[in-house]
Order: sequence, then structure tokens, then C-alpha cells
Amino acid sequence: MTRMLGENNVENYLENFTEKVFEAYKDLKIPNKFTLVEVDKLLKEQYSAIEENINLADIDGVRDNVVKYYKITDIQVLEGIFTSIEKLDLYTIGHINKNEPANFKYEIQTMWNDVEERRRLNIILESEDNKYISGFTLQGMSEKNLNLLNVFIGIDSSFCYLGNEMFHEYLKRLILAGI
Repeated sequence: MTRMLGENNVENYLENFTEKVFEAYKDLKIPNKFTLVEVDKLLKEQYSAIEENINLADIDGVRDNVVKYYKITDIQVLEGIFTSIEKLDLYTIGHINKNEPANFKYEIQTMWNDVEERRRLNIILESEDNKYISGFTLQGMSEKNLNLLNVFIGIDSSFCYLGNEMFHEYLKRLILAGI
């Protein structure tokens, strides 16, 4: 016999779930904001990111706050950070582009082709104070990395309480980033 959840049961379930996520967050003991040094170490150690010269980053607009530029090209790492949907898209792209010869004249064209075909992700970090991340550019779609970079930017500790919508969004990003 299937038991239907009443409105109170759903509310209790959601409250309990949210409290468990909050407790798991506290147990992580992660900083509310990550320093550039911490992010550098995590990207290099856990994602085999390779730091590039920031002047080579292909970005539009003002570069005043750009402080770091990384590429991720390790295929095993890339396979681990793409969602199932992103992998299906990659399969489709691979079949579409199979018949197109990749003969690029410029290195920048090769880089963008690799980004499009998910053989490369670029991460460009910004910092207003040269200590913490204030923004980023992610070139190449990876939902996991998008959420991870948002977690790195962090949240002010005064917002870290249950019932705060910004904090709940932060907790969702932690889960989606796989932390």
C-alpha cells in the first residue's frame, strides 16, 4: 500500500533534509570564502589544472581584476566533471564534427575548438583585493565547475543560517559541485 505524504509530512521531510545538509556543511569546515592560494591548490591538485599566462586569456572587456588563468585538459578529469547530459551533448558534437577536418591556422582557433568539443575547460579568476575571488569566467560548459567556482567565491558568514534564501542557494551549489 502506498502511503501519501500529507502537507505536514512533506514539510517535516524538507525541514529534516535541510537540517541534515546544514549539519553536513558545518562538518565540512570549509571557508566561507576561498583565498586565491586555496583555489590554486585545489584546481591544480584535484583537477590537474595548468596555470597559463593571464595575458593569453581570450576574454572580452576589462582585465583589471584578472589574476589567474587555468586550463584543464586531462581527459580523465574532464570525464569526471561533466554531467550525464553534458556527456550526451559531447557524444552528439563528436559525431557531428567527425567528418569535419580540424585544420586551424591559429592557436586560438584550436583552443576554442577544444573548448567546444569539451577537450578543454578554461577558468579565468578575478580578484578585487588579490586575496579572494570576486568573479570568474568559465570557458566550456561544466555545471559542476560552474557551481564549484561559485562556492569558491563564497558567502558572507552573516548569511549562513537556515531560512536564508542566499544560504540555501549556496548549499545547493555545494551539493552540485560534489563537495
